Amino acid sequence: MNLATRPQSGNTERERERIRFQLCRYWRSIGKTWFDDELERAVNERLKPTATLPLFDTGEAAKESRANAFRQSERAAGDRRYAALGVFREAGTAGATRAEVSERLHCQQSSICRTVLELIQSGELVELPQKRTSQFGGAGSVVILREFAGVRHCG
Repeated sequence: MNLATRPQSGNTERERERIRFQLCRYWRSIGKTWFDDELERAVNERLKPTATLPLFDTGEAAKESRANAFRQSERAAGDRRYAALGVFREAGTAGATRAEVSERLHCQQSSICRTVLELIQSGELVELPQKRTSQFGGAGSVVILREFAGVRHCG
């Protein structure tokens, strides 16, 4: 639940009531009990104007944020790599195109293209000269696991 909503126009009683309703509904859903003064403090907290932060932070917080984002993207890339290998393994000798892999994994084709390229460069996948037409009409190169490269199936 997004409890960080800020009022767009002034501190009206209607806005306070909307925030009270959201808080009560959320607190009930997590089994929390509360007193009226606690509810009013929470409403007041959400109505406080937010401080304006500088657009770019170059300090330690920025370094830490960049490092966290990099670690998170590396972790996601590892998960995508593992999942893509699974799709190619299931496809067997018929192989799969990048579009088929991205559709199967429910992710953007651009993220799969990078992953597939890395797997081809590492020698785990082989890109065949064969093309396959996608459901959208484009032709994509068929890629298979190296272990299936000696056994070809035209499909």
